[in-house]
Amino acid sequence: MSTAKNGFLRNLFLGDIHEDKIFPVPVMSADEQETIDMIGDSIRSFGKSVDQDKIDKEEKLPPALLNKMKELGLFGLVIPEEYDGIGLTVSGYARVLEDLAVLGSAVAATVGAHQSIGMKGLLLFGNEAQKQKYLPDLASGELIAGFCLTEPNSGSDAASIRTRAVLSEDKTHYLLNGEKQFITNGGIADFYTVFAQTPVTENGETKDKITAFMVTRDMGGVSSGPEEQKMGWKGSSTTMVYFENVKVPVENVLWEVGKGFKIAMEILNNGRLSTSTASLGVARHLINMSIKYANERKQFGQNIGRFEIIKEKIAHMAMLAYGMQCVGYLTAGLVDGGEEDYAIEAAVAKVYSTEALWKICDEALQIHGGMGYCRELGIERFMRDARLGLIVEGTSEISRAMIALEGLKTLGQFLKKAGLKGYAQKKLSSAKLTKAHPLLATEAQLFSKGVDKLSAYAMDLIRVHKKGVITQQLHQKRIAESVMDLYVMAAMIASTTTLLNQGKTKEQALTELYMTRSFCRMGYDRISNHMSQFDLNHDPYINRLAEKLYADGSFVPQISDLGTAEARQAEPELATMAS
Repeated sequence: MSTAKNGFLRNLFLGDIHEDKIFPVPVMSADEQETIDMIGDSIRSFGKSVDQDKIDKEEKLPPALLNKMKELGLFGLVIPEEYDGIGLTVSGYARVLEDLAVLGSAVAATVGAHQSIGMKGLLLFGNEAQKQKYLPDLASGELIAGFCLTEPNSGSDAASIRTRAVLSEDKTHYLLNGEKQFITNGGIADFYTVFAQTPVTENGETKDKITAFMVTRDMGGVSSGPEEQKMGWKGSSTTMVYFENVKVPVENVLWEVGKGFKIAMEILNNGRLSTSTASLGVARHLINMSIKYANERKQFGQNIGRFEIIKEKIAHMAMLAYGMQCVGYLTAGLVDGGEEDYAIEAAVAKVYSTEALWKICDEALQIHGGMGYCRELGIERFMRDARLGLIVEGTSEISRAMIALEGLKTLGQFLKKAGLKGYAQKKLSSAKLTKAHPLLATEAQLFSKGVDKLSAYAMDLIRVHKKGVITQQLHQKRIAESVMDLYVMAAMIASTTTLLNQGKTKEQALTELYMTRSFCRMGYDRISNHMSQFDLNHDPYINRLAEKLYADGSFVPQISDLGTAEARQAEPELATMAS
């Protein structure tokens, strides 16, 4: 069974390390780097006019600011030049989002939702006529895009959507009806990628399948609900979007009828990459703030940065952010290089980066103490905004299940074909990472041992549970956690190795070496812990407790159940009387 077409992480489930996929890490061209630098300068200059606190309080992106964003070309970053866009690669766009994210969710989410998901389907699956018709106006911001998948009764379970589109008798258009929920740019968009159930006949049988449509407001029957009152992302538009007897021309079907689910998943894979690198931009900003504050704030006669407990926080934050950078850049580079199987990598990048940012926000606020809790510094705003990252584009829980099940599916297919001989072969062979720099030899060994542990655990899970593995969510969680640690370890090792191989001395790369060594050791410890829990774990007790709480219908225990002091004093007397 050839595994060359499998993605890097999918192969780890088989115990195989395809080093050529990540060594050396991909880099951008000099021309694109120059373009990115110029865009970055423009964004930083533009950022001086962005009053994030005012936007947060008023919960609205000022029209003048939106127009300035259009003038800067921010809505056409990924659109090819032939359609009046800037034509950035995935890697280039990722770098720009880092700078945009620091300007707050109102700016970053509006631009990101437009390009990362809103009109991404048109870029990936649209035909030439569709691109010629819509992309120039999308590039200029004349049309702003939204992505319409989620519904009130359909969140992560995208296949259960109820919005319907029925072909007219003359077969010139579809009649679209339904409603979508939590749509970013919902109130300001004019162009929507909408997913709806359509009747599809195959082999004489008619059944519903999801189809993707491009829908514009001028078709009529499109309306938006009031702005949602959110914890964060306050300046971005988030609304319900309603479709009532919208006549969508058949020319506005993306790709083919019935292929919408695949389109949605491909769009979300791309969107997860942008969420990852946007998280990195905010993380870097907060770490820089925290380092500066730790070096200035004095307590007990010295800077708080001299205390070991603060050093631990700063070091941990930086280590997390380096992992975000390595994973985000590597994954974007893989996509630019033509890698087709990157769904697991994109999910890992998104989950790891958004959760790392949440931790970094927490530590930054803690380091700043009471000042961090106040609105003045903006940390609490970044924290509120960061929390949504664990929910959008697939919750962390759903993403973990996907990471595990995708890999287990591949391993299951291999074992089914290879049989007991293949099982024994995989059990007895050891993974090896050979291209790491000699200064990272120990880390390469830890990574390889981690891969062996993952593959062995996954094989045992399939052997014991077979198809029932799909219900073993706590096992899936342990596998996903280990895969995330392994990917960050691999990305750090590959990135730091590339730095050293390109001429950096040990002293010049000391920060990267320290972060890589620290993370790999901690990551391996976590993997060992997770992978030791195949039989000895708390899963049955957790499940029983939850079931009992469901049956109780509430949190039952009360301190009053312990009785009173007077009753306790009376207990010996009662016991004597009873005897």
